[in-house]
Amino acid sequence: IFPAATILVGTTMLWLWKKQGNYYNIIVPALLIFVLITNLMMFGIMHRNTAQVLVGIQTKDEYIQSYLQNYELVRWINTNLDNNAVIFVLNDDRTYFLDKKYIGGYPISQGSIDYTKIQSAEALSERLKKEGVTHIMVTYHETKEAGITLTPFPFKYNDKLIVLWTELVEQHGEFVIEKNNVYLYRLT
Repeated sequence: IFPAATILVGTTMLWLWKKQGNYYNIIVPALLIFVLITNLMMFGIMHRNTAQVLVGIQTKDEYIQSYLQNYELVRWINTNLDNNAVIFVLNDDRTYFLDKKYIGGYPISQGSIDYTKIQSAEALSERLKKEGVTHIMVTYHETKEAGITLTPFPFKYNDKLIVLWTELVEQHGEFVIEKNNVYLYRLT
């Protein structure tokens, strides 16, 4: 939008400059230069990290990892798990690069699991197995509340759901690997 607005304003000012004469000979070029410089500065600030990739200072993978906490584990999953693996992504909806089949764990962004009908971790585990789930991915988000530095559930879910997810991982999850505070468990 900014470049288009700059061109539109510049064209209008150029037309005024040619039409009005001397008064605009100083004001219009100064205003055009000001708008151009501020737009270039905003563009540079907004895309400073992207520019590092373009000039080779940072790799594409490093760039993505700096914005996406689960990227390193997702790459590991794509490389090391077989094509029949199904991942239950417990508490993260950023699955952009996950090439395996998955089911999201957030109640509002998936329709596979009706948490109101599940009363225990055992029942959730059986439900996930019916869906073909083989692994659980848990992201430990950083938070500063109450002195806790890492937590898998920094957002306010209902207490029943937090207990259900915690018990699922503790009782039915076998640790596989951790990368950047994102954990993968095998569903047992």
